[in-house]
Amino acid sequence: MHALRLYAILFFTISGAGLGFIKAQKTTIPYPERLVSLNLQNQTLADIFKSISAQTNIVFSYGQSFNDKQKTSIQVSKKPARLVLSLLLKNSPCTSQFRDKYIIIKCENKSTPPPAILTGYIYNALDSTIIGDASIYVKQYKQSALSNTYGYFKLSYPNPSSGITISFAKENFEDTSLVLYVPSRHEVTIYLHPKKKEKSITLIPGDTIRAAPFTPTIQTVSHKDSISERSGFMARFINRLKSFRPNVRNISDTLFSKVSVSFVPKISTNSLLSFNTVNKYSFNILTGYSKGVNVMEIGGILNIDNGNVKYVQAAGVGNIVSGEIKGVQLGGVFNLSRSANQAIQMGGVVNINKQQFNGIQASGFYNHNGGAFNGIQAAGFLNTTASTLKGVQLSGFANIANNNIKGYQLSGFLNYGKKMDGQLSGFINIADTVEQIQASGFINIANYQKGLQLSFINISDTCEGIPVGFFSYVKKGYRKMELSTDDSRFVTAAFGTGVDKFYNNFYLGWNYGTSDLLTLGYGIGSDLKLREKKYITLLLSSQQIISANSKDWYQNSLHRFYIGYQYQLHPKLKISAGPTFNLLISERNDPSYAGTLNNLAPYHLYNADAGDYNSKMWIGGKITIKFF
Repeated sequence: MHALRLYAILFFTISGAGLGFIKAQKTTIPYPERLVSLNLQNQTLADIFKSISAQTNIVFSYGQSFNDKQKTSIQVSKKPARLVLSLLLKNSPCTSQFRDKYIIIKCENKSTPPPAILTGYIYNALDSTIIGDASIYVKQYKQSALSNTYGYFKLSYPNPSSGITISFAKENFEDTSLVLYVPSRHEVTIYLHPKKKEKSITLIPGDTIRAAPFTPTIQTVSHKDSISERSGFMARFINRLKSFRPNVRNISDTLFSKVSVSFVPKISTNSLLSFNTVNKYSFNILTGYSKGVNVMEIGGILNIDNGNVKYVQAAGVGNIVSGEIKGVQLGGVFNLSRSANQAIQMGGVVNINKQQFNGIQASGFYNHNGGAFNGIQAAGFLNTTASTLKGVQLSGFANIANNNIKGYQLSGFLNYGKKMDGQLSGFINIADTVEQIQASGFINIANYQKGLQLSFINISDTCEGIPVGFFSYVKKGYRKMELSTDDSRFVTAAFGTGVDKFYNNFYLGWNYGTSDLLTLGYGIGSDLKLREKKYITLLLSSQQIISANSKDWYQNSLHRFYIGYQYQLHPKLKISAGPTFNLLISERNDPSYAGTLNNLAPYHLYNADAGDYNSKMWIGGKITIKFF
């Protein structure tokens, strides 16, 4: 009795589970994908339709033109209803269309042949699992389709007069092709192998169209996306595109088209195969993408190319190219390229190129080049290069080069680079090595200077050239302290900095003859080597004379040119002496004029008054000791 109860419980449990599975299938699985099992011999189509309806709840709808009294036999086990219906109608002129749970069958006799239709399912050859989002396409007609989540696909294309090749592709699976010679409707089951090998099958008229499994007969396909191993914006953009464009990640073939016209990428003469097609001429009303352009591409808003572009590319907003560019690239706002270019790249706001560039890169705001650059880089605000540059960088604000430049940088504010020929800027230049000239409005900084430095402030580690400015500091250059006295009875201390050929002197002095006169001054000098330890010194200086007893400021100045003979007594000690040519300009309103200033000159070659000022000239002498 207990055993009988146990069997009853198991029976109802299993039966309930089975009914639950059937109910779940009927409520969750789309009607075309509901599974059907039939084993009927010589039955009318009407009776077969009733059996299908009983298993799937599908409702059949058709007119008087369809003969449901004709008899046929069918044997299938757990096949999708869509495939079963295709088998039943394959020899008739009728077509079917699913609308929710309704199947509408239409039979039309047309004088022109209907488009060829290929339907079927795609599975994994290893384990027979469903493959969704596989690409099915016809190269010559640019027609394509995708398998759905149940592996089903439907592809229509013009009825060919001869054989046609249907290609199947899925990321990480073999590319497979199917050659059809019979222009009609076909149903196939395709098994794709998870290896990158291409296969081909030729069907002879009259053969049963079954493509499972295939035997490899053609070649092995090795394909790597040129973008997948790259980094940066372009790689991220293509990877995002692949995420919602299965054809982009599935299809490795390159298709070709003479002329392409697109409104947006989906609405195009290349249809869903746009990104797999290289166009000779491409016209994009708004936005278009392709695998490359061989002559010209014009876009109203945006052009996107996962390949090479030549010779003209223009867009109202921007161009994005992953391959090489040869020719002219024009973008109303931006141009972005990923590979080596030989081009004129002009963007209204910004140009960015990741690899070598030969030509001209011009923008209203910013240019960047990630590889070697040969040519002219011009921007309204900023230019940057990550590698070597041969040519010229021009910008309104700044130029930055992270490598060597065989050429010049010219900017309104800042130049930065490594080894280069020259830099010209409105404010500051920074470089490792300058071969020729470094000139700025305020400051130059260089590690190694071979040519001319020209600025208010010049700073370098080593200088073989000449730094010219108000203050020049060379770490391995001229830095001297000196004490001097002259015929006007001034004792003056000075600090000199720069190089031997050109240095700056800063003066502070005291007149021991009157004791109330001080001097502050500035000068420039040069020590010209005659032979070992012997030099000629040339100095031009100007010193302001200040009276310690005066509370007001008066214009009293001593201007002097000195030519001296200098001898090196010790590596850190030199002595020099020589004549001076002196010009003293004194303000006669200064209370110190009558007692001191008027008597500074021991004698005069020239003495004249002009308004409130007196000028005296004389030739005197000076002795100097330099140390450090």
